[in-house]
Amino acid sequence: MAHGSLREPTGKPRSAAASTLAFRGENGKVKGATIAEVEWTDKGPKPIPGTERDIDCDLVLLAMGFVGPVKEGLVADLGVDLDGRGNVFADDFSYKTSVDKVFAAGDMRRGMYVTALYLLVDPAHHAAQVICAGHKVPLLRYTAADRKLRKVHPGGIALGFDKGPVFDRSLEVVDFDLAPGDRLVLTSQGPLQVVDPDGEELGEELWFDAVGRHAKAATTTFLRGLKNELAEFADEEPFPKDVSILTVLREAP
Repeated sequence: MAHGSLREPTGKPRSAAASTLAFRGENGKVKGATIAEVEWTDKGPKPIPGTERDIDCDLVLLAMGFVGPVKEGLVADLGVDLDGRGNVFADDFSYKTSVDKVFAAGDMRRGMYVTALYLLVDPAHHAAQVICAGHKVPLLRYTAADRKLRKVHPGGIALGFDKGPVFDRSLEVVDFDLAPGDRLVLTSQGPLQVVDPDGEELGEELWFDAVGRHAKAATTTFLRGLKNELAEFADEEPFPKDVSILTVLREAP
């Protein structure tokens, strides 16, 4: 199994499992930050002593988990109805709330949701199981016996839309065996959204073709081939989104 995260849209490196300890600046403008690696404990992430380091930055963006609209203030003053999860209730077509001339859209109406593509591999029995929860890019399955690339895209709604029976009923489970030389490929939407100098996206068809051309290669060669094809298509244009590729290969004996 291998995972590749090619680069950020800015071309800057990305640090994971890190916590920001402090910011530094001059005249009200940020100049840098102190970060440290973290370890996960029962009480959440904890900075690891001795891993602190300073980085330069002139812009800080805070990405914070959405837990629902704030009820105090505007929502309460308007008196709009809420749904069972505490979001502002509005219909799916006009986005009208229960109050005339008041509309709601986005996370305030539908709540926070996450898409996922779940892959379970059983090496002992050479088998795999796939479950999809609203992920738009299908898993790609290359079978060495017939040298064909197939899309595996089970049904399922995204996480967060429903907490119970509707979500459970929507999930479709797909099981299949892995023969020698077979390869599985999972990706984010990043590869499909790479653009050329004319602003045209790579799209599903060209991405699937690229995977098919390199699928039978060794994993390192496979990932390098995909990286080169994306770079050639972009022709020095920055990638709009992070490109993440996960691949599993059952090696021939």
